[in-house]
Amino acid sequence: MYKPTTAQGDEKGDQAIHLEDSNRLSRRTAVGLFLLVAVTVAALAAAWSWPDRTLLHFWLVAQALPVFYALLAWWWARQTGESTHES
Repeated sequence: MYKPTTAQGDEKGDQAIHLEDSNRLSRRTAVGLFLLVAVTVAALAAAWSWPDRTLLHFWLVAQALPVFYALLAWWWARQTGESTHES
C-alpha cells in the first residue's frame, strides 16, 4: 500500500502554499482564454446573425479570426516564466 510522505514543520506550509499557487491560472492566461472565447463567440454570432452577408462571413470568420488566434498565441507565448522561476 502506498503511503505518501509528509513534510515536517514549516516545509509543510510552504508546500501547501506552492501547490495552491500552482493550481491557479496566471492573469495573462486567464485574459487570453477570456479573449479567445469572447472573440470566437462574437465572430460566429455575427456570421450566424447575417447568413446572407457572405462577405462579412469571409472577412470575419475566415480571415480576421485566424489572424486574431495567431496574434493571441504570439502574445501568450511571450509571457515570462515568473511562475516557473520563483523559488
